[in-house]
Amino acid sequence: SMMVLSLCIVFLLFSNVATAQTFSGGDGSQTTPYLISTPDDLTEMANYVNGTNGYTQNGFSGKYFTMTTDIDMSSITNFTPIGIGTTNDISFQGIFDGNNNKVLNLKEEITGKFGGLFGEIYKNGTNDAIVKNLGIIGANIKQTNTTGSSIGALAGGVNGGSIINCYLRNSQVKAYYAFVGGLVGLISTAAHIYNCYTSGTTVELQGNKTDTRLGGLIGSCFSAT
Repeated sequence: SMMVLSLCIVFLLFSNVATAQTFSGGDGSQTTPYLISTPDDLTEMANYVNGTNGYTQNGFSGKYFTMTTDIDMSSITNFTPIGIGTTNDISFQGIFDGNNNKVLNLKEEITGKFGGLFGEIYKNGTNDAIVKNLGIIGANIKQTNTTGSSIGALAGGVNGGSIINCYLRNSQVKAYYAFVGGLVGLISTAAHIYNCYTSGTTVELQGNKTDTRLGGLIGSCFSAT
């Protein structure tokens, strides 16, 4: 019986490790933010924020993230956005500092409501929701559904949050319908975007939806600055 008990303890330890919030280090505090260094770290973020693949959903409201290096996403053929936005709760609600690093070669085929590295960024209560100091280079974002979506290479939608000191270069965003921008698809509800730009990027409308909002930097803006 002692052997059985020991095996059970070992199994539980390994089960907990499988979904521990490890990333590449840190504890999510302002002084010791979660460290994001690899494609696996970004995938883990998406799994937590979306509550998928056995992870308990967590929007990380009040938590801090910092990128430590450029991240090449070439190994992932179809990245799932961080915050698919099926409800406002399924959104990124923390503070992500790219630390002047870049996400390279991001590829997505969008079938849901939001598309981009971050799907929906949502300010939950008094805690800030911010993505800052981040570059996106060589992204290829394509909407494969023909229903309404908010799509941008950095973020599909920013609802009350902020995008600061971010840029998009040498990328392609293709969509059928709704709010489509190079960097951000839709910003709303007193959201903010500061000191951001796109260059060398194509934003392309597929099909003939005449009421789609399309823009090189932002697709559409409601109650935002």
